Amino acid sequence: MRRKSLSRRRAANDAAPRSPLRLVPTGRFAAYPLIVIAGLLFAQSLKLPVSYMVFVFILLWPVALAVQFIAAALFLRVSIDVPEPTATKHEPIAFCVLISNSCPIPFPFVEAEVLTSDARGAKCVPILLGSSIMPLAACQLSGNANFGFRGAYTIGLCRLYVYDCFRMLRFTLNLSALSEVYILPRRTSIPEKYTDSSSDPDMSQNVLRRHGSDNTEPSDIRSYLRGDSLKSIHWKLSAKSEELIVKDYSRSTGRDILIVADLEGHYRHNPAAEVRTPAPEYTEVIDQLNSDLVVESCLAAAERELRYGNRVTLCWLSETPVGPKPNLLPVELVSFDAAFRSFGTAPLAPYEKQAELLAPMLASEDGAVIYVTASLAPESIAAFISLSSANSSQSPRPELIYCADLGLYIDSPDEDASENERLSGISGSADVTSVIAGREVSA
Repeated sequence: MRRKSLSRRRAANDAAPRSPLRLVPTGRFAAYPLIVIAGLLFAQSLKLPVSYMVFVFILLWPVALAVQFIAAALFLRVSIDVPEPTATKHEPIAFCVLISNSCPIPFPFVEAEVLTSDARGAKCVPILLGSSIMPLAACQLSGNANFGFRGAYTIGLCRLYVYDCFRMLRFTLNLSALSEVYILPRRTSIPEKYTDSSSDPDMSQNVLRRHGSDNTEPSDIRSYLRGDSLKSIHWKLSAKSEELIVKDYSRSTGRDILIVADLEGHYRHNPAAEVRTPAPEYTEVIDQLNSDLVVESCLAAAERELRYGNRVTLCWLSETPVGPKPNLLPVELVSFDAAFRSFGTAPLAPYEKQAELLAPMLASEDGAVIYVTASLAPESIAAFISLSSANSSQSPRPELIYCADLGLYIDSPDEDASENERLSGISGSADVTSVIAGREVSA
C-alpha cells in the first residue's frame, strides 16, 4: 500500500449519506485529568499571564476537538476507483481509495479500515492503514487484492477513524466506498470425443458442420475460439478488425444437453462419506477449491458439446429468501464469454444432496444429463442416478464428470483404489469422465 496527494475519479457512492457517528477514548485519555491538574498547579505556582494562558488552553482543548471532529464529519469524503473489476484467479486487482478534505483544518492522524484479500486469497478481511490529510488536499491509498478462488467479492473502504493530535480520542466516521469485483475460474478444456461422447451418437454429421462443410450455411460470425477450423475463418473481416473472425454454421441436428453443476459443500456437510482426505493446509477451503474445479469442468464440457453442434444449458442450485432455486442458463458459442462470466462466479449453495433437490425441479427438462461433481460419496452417486432417471430423455446415456486435484489430498493407495472402484460401479449406468489434476481420462 502507498499513499499520494492527488485526485482521482469518484465512485457513485462518494456522496452516500452518513451513518451514526461514535466517539471513544483511547488509552491515553486517562492522562487528560492529570494534565489539567498539572496545568492548574503550574498556573498557581508561577502566577504569570503565560501560565494562565496554558491552563486556559488545556481547559478549552475539548472544544477544539469538537470543532475538529465536526469538520471531519462535514468535509471528509471518500471514493474508490477499480479500473478492472474482473480478473481470473491469482490475478491482482488494483484499487485506489481516495480520502479528500475540503476544509482548512488538517487531520494529522487518520486510520482507514480497508477491505481487501487475506493472505490465502480466500475471503475479504479488514486492515487498518494510517495516513494524514492536509487542509484542502486529498490522500490516496492504493493497493492490490489477489484472490485465489472464483466468486464475487467486495473490496474498498469501510470506515474512517479520526484521532486528535494527542491520540486521546478516536472519532469513527462510517463512510464507505466499496466496489464489487468478480474473480473468474481458469479456462480449461476437455478433449473432444468423436466416437464415445455420450451426448452425440451421430457425430460424423456434426463434425462436418463444425468444420464448415459446403452442406451448411453460415448463420452468424463470431470471434475465433480455440479448436475452430481454419476453413471457417472470414479473412476479409479478420483483416479489417485485426482479430480472427470465423463463420458460425447452423447446427440444426444437435441434441439438448443439460449440464448440472454440483456446488454443494460436501466436506462441510459430511466429510466422513468422502473418498479422499484433504491435506491439513486445505481442510478449511477444500469445498471452495472443489467448487472451482466443478465450475471449470462444467464450462469445459459446455464448450465441448457446443463444438459437437449440441444445444447446451447450464444448471446449478442457488440460495434465495424462499429456498433453493435452480438456475438455467442457455449457452451458445457466440455468447460463451458472457456465460463464462455469469456462471463463473456462482457461489456454493448451503444445501445438502443438491442433485436430489434438483431432480423434481428438472423433471420436465428435455435432453441428456451431464453431471459434474467433485464428490464420490454414496449419497452423491445415488443422487446422480436419481437425477438422470428423472430426466425425460431416455437416450443417450447420462455422463458423470468427476473432477479432482490430487495435490489437495493426502496421498493414499487405499483411497485411490476406493475411488476407482466407485467410478467403475457408475460406469455400468453412465459414461464416466475423470478430470484429475488437469488431465482427462475416460472410464
